[in-house]
Amino acid sequence: MKNTIIATIATLATTFGFSQEVSEILESSAPHLVEFEVAPSTILVEPKQTFPVIETKKSPRTSFGYILMGISDSQIPSHINQTVPGIGIGYRVASGPSAIDVMGAANYRKYRTATGRNDTFRYIFPKVNYFHYLSPEKDNSFYAGGGLAWGGIKTVDSREFHGIIPNVTVGYELTRNSWVRTFTQLDISQAAIATSQKGKLPGPLAEISIGAGF
Repeated sequence: MKNTIIATIATLATTFGFSQEVSEILESSAPHLVEFEVAPSTILVEPKQTFPVIETKKSPRTSFGYILMGISDSQIPSHINQTVPGIGIGYRVASGPSAIDVMGAANYRKYRTATGRNDTFRYIFPKVNYFHYLSPEKDNSFYAGGGLAWGGIKTVDSREFHGIIPNVTVGYELTRNSWVRTFTQLDISQAAIATSQKGKLPGPLAEISIGAGF
């Protein structure tokens, strides 16, 4: 019994002593366990990239159809009964400074002379021209060129021609960036190769035209 009591007291003493040592160790190491630095969080913000603004240059439309009216005869009779002014339609396709123009036109006049009634006419269909623009990127530009036409001419002195008619052209085109274009041009043509002819070849013919394209 005595031995049991002594063993119990020794065990409690040992346990108490061990617990005390553990407590001392925990107390001595507690500051190291609970004290720690928290690094401030850093948020990386990526700078917004800015791109240069690219301005697109508006180019003239590459093709358009048009109508035109013109005066194509300097020998206008003084007594006109009926007349059809020079009226034409055409289509123009451009690529850079170059353009191809295809059109047709006609006019007719009926008049009285001392010897009776007479008439004149002029028609061309088709007429194919090549044009070169001097300022192709601008809203307004001069152009020049030439081409060939199939047509017929009858003059006031009864000369008549049907065949191939070469021509040269100079003109000025406006509002090329708009949906409605306008232009004015001067054509000088000369009857050249006849399939049928009455009298001498007609002389050079000048035509001034005003057109509107859509």
